[in-house]
Amino acid sequence: MQAEAIKSVSSRLAELGDIMQIAFVLKEEDLHPAIDFWVRMGAGPFFWNERTADITYRGQPSRPHFTAVMGYWGKVQVELIGQFNDAPSIYKDWLDAGRKDMNHICIVVQDMAEARRRIAAVGGEIVQENVLPGGEVIYVSMGEGPYIEVAQVPDYAKSFSDMMEQAARDWDGVTEPLRAGGIVTS
Repeated sequence: MQAEAIKSVSSRLAELGDIMQIAFVLKEEDLHPAIDFWVRMGAGPFFWNERTADITYRGQPSRPHFTAVMGYWGKVQVELIGQFNDAPSIYKDWLDAGRKDMNHICIVVQDMAEARRRIAAVGGEIVQENVLPGGEVIYVSMGEGPYIEVAQVPDYAKSFSDMMEQAARDWDGVTEPLRAGGIVTS
């Protein structure tokens, strides 16, 4: 009976969309070594963006200041995140717990209301939320393991992701592995 319940939960979540991103939260001093690792793995180039975001974390407003470095490894976006203040967030929790594994995966959805309904139906907890112009991002905990980022991506962010993916296809693997600029959707 438990195997059927697990299959039911996993299939309902999998139906929301394909995994398009894997993300890691790192200490500031570990960002450049992580970029070097992923470049050696064939990912890149990476685009660097530093910002402060207005989010809701566990029902309370928060303003984490962080860097997000994003690039593509084939069709999968790799995101490396470092938070540089003490504002409550899933990133700070991860670092405070000493975690060094994958922080979250991301799936893109068209209908956030339907995604929220399915997440609630399988017992997921929305831990962090970020409303964007034309979109929304939520981070879901299913208990153990990484978070699930569910993103309703605005057109401007989709265009930037498309540009990064094209840059990865055109990249020689050497020239300018880290580039300035970018749009952060999480």
